[in-house]
Amino acid sequence: MVISAAGMAICLLCGGCAGQDTPDTEQNIGNAITSEQEGMDDESAAADSDSPTVDYGICPSGTIVDKTLTEADMDGLFTAEAVPDEIFDRINGVSYVENENIGRDDLRYLRLLYCGFDGETHVGEMITNAAIADEVLEIFRELYENDYPIEKMLLIDEYGGDDDLAVADNNTSCFNYRVPTPAQCLYPTSWRGEQSNRGHRRVPDPNGRRDRCPFESRTNR
Repeated sequence: MVISAAGMAICLLCGGCAGQDTPDTEQNIGNAITSEQEGMDDESAAADSDSPTVDYGICPSGTIVDKTLTEADMDGLFTAEAVPDEIFDRINGVSYVENENIGRDDLRYLRLLYCGFDGETHVGEMITNAAIADEVLEIFRELYENDYPIEKMLLIDEYGGDDDLAVADNNTSCFNYRVPTPAQCLYPTSWRGEQSNRGHRRVPDPNGRRDRCPFESRTNR
């Protein structure tokens, strides 16, 4: 028969009223309560250990950051690096194709934070021209710190390199190599197989469907 700590306490009180000597019973009650508390602590610790630890440096874009971030944390989550092999495998043949204008070494892979439309902090990723990578990080950090809402920040490759699909989905992206036709050129002098700044994707497009780019005056040079 199992007697709970509360039940043993009642027995103790009843025994005391009857004038019984109960020091052993008191000790047993204390031991039972201690064991019950230790069991609850063990269950709580096991639950904590079962919770997965998210590495925000490599997690998928869109992941919600479920922790309070320090300045040091944010420094580590606004980064630019040469395009890693696993990322190049994702973009090769989609947003990146072999060409004479821009090479892999001219690009940088960025990890950033953004404030989602849901008000949560999310991890994002982007590829830009190396010439503007640091400036893009600075701009998007400023946007994040001012709670500027961004719906999505996926590589254009998630849309098969289709700008129209990405814009329709209100995605924020940057690099997507393509050679414009003469009819698509905004500046006729940029045609001859060369790329304008947008052809090199030097201008990020935040919330492609909703907002027009506020960065061109700073980066289009």
